[in-house]
Amino acid sequence: MPGSFVADLPSSSPQFWAGQNLTLGVLARIGGQTFSLLGVSDLPSGVQPATVLSAEYTSTHSVFTLTAGNATLKLDFLSPVSPSNYIRQSLPFSYMTVSASNTGRASVQVYADIDETWTGQSGNTAANSSISGQTSVFQLSVNGAATYAQNAMDQALWGQSVFGVRSSNSSQSTLQSGSPASVRGLFAANGTLSGATPAYGTGDVVALAEDLGSVASSASITYAIGYTRDAAVNYLGKARASYYTATYKDPISAVCHFFDDYADAAAESSSLDSNIDSKATNVAGTNYSDIVALSVRQAYGAADLTIPGDTLDTSDLMLFLKEISSDGNVNTVDVIYPTFPLFYVMDPEYIRLVLEPVVQYLEMGRWPS
Repeated sequence: MPGSFVADLPSSSPQFWAGQNLTLGVLARIGGQTFSLLGVSDLPSGVQPATVLSAEYTSTHSVFTLTAGNATLKLDFLSPVSPSNYIRQSLPFSYMTVSASNTGRASVQVYADIDETWTGQSGNTAANSSISGQTSVFQLSVNGAATYAQNAMDQALWGQSVFGVRSSNSSQSTLQSGSPASVRGLFAANGTLSGATPAYGTGDVVALAEDLGSVASSASITYAIGYTRDAAVNYLGKARASYYTATYKDPISAVCHFFDDYADAAAESSSLDSNIDSKATNVAGTNYSDIVALSVRQAYGAADLTIPGDTLDTSDLMLFLKEISSDGNVNTVDVIYPTFPLFYVMDPEYIRLVLEPVVQYLEMGRWPS
């Protein structure tokens, strides 16, 4: 989310690094009144924009605080950074937790949606929904996309956008897909969704809503959003898969584990954030610690921990860093070198893992003369 957009958060969309908008609409209904929290520029009838109070970030979190009437709402985006936990680090998902407090015991419902902007292409989109226990999931993909294809703005086309929510024993999930006006309008009016999932049409959204019931003090619901690629990287003509696929073979089982792991991931992130902030501040003050906090997610968000796609041998581990601003290459030296100070402090093993594919490439004599 560009910093200049934060003041208008209820109507602003997050963006891919190259600048294209990624639809993520978030609404909250409190005591029958619906408010826009994020990404809804065309408000359904009766919906009001919430008021942005603050925005803050750490090494792993971006937190936005808003008011909606007398209630306080928070959007907490968590991107886990866990260098020594290869499954957690390799899962390509982030958490979005929506929490409500000071509601005056009002009933609270929360809604979120995405669309095909997350697939990198408009049109020819396939959508699937599934429910596994208390977890509801939508998957969006491009029909017939060639493996390793990307659009002109560097978005991968051959994977799947995954969007899910995990209900609790005290909440209830509903889902729906269709035009933004109809789906958002239904939630705004009723606080629930119909369950209808017609064939996906260009411009449609897929939506997940959660009824948190009457909230006495505070309540929250956590969503997951990400993008999986069965063949993560093409290395010397062979597909390499993300590390987690050795244990979780498909997006549904992966995102279910992601929800199972939330409490541990959140606890680790809290400790990590505090540790990085205090050490960086002690070295060179808060301006420096702010830069370090931003750099952590940039480095680890661009990194893919991979294993061979055919054997899924977890002992054959390689790390690939995405090249940006030029082409689809990975592990160019100009990208690798700036990560070394961070990897050295966080987990020096990552220096070996990111150099391994480069050294093997050199050993095979494939480097152009």
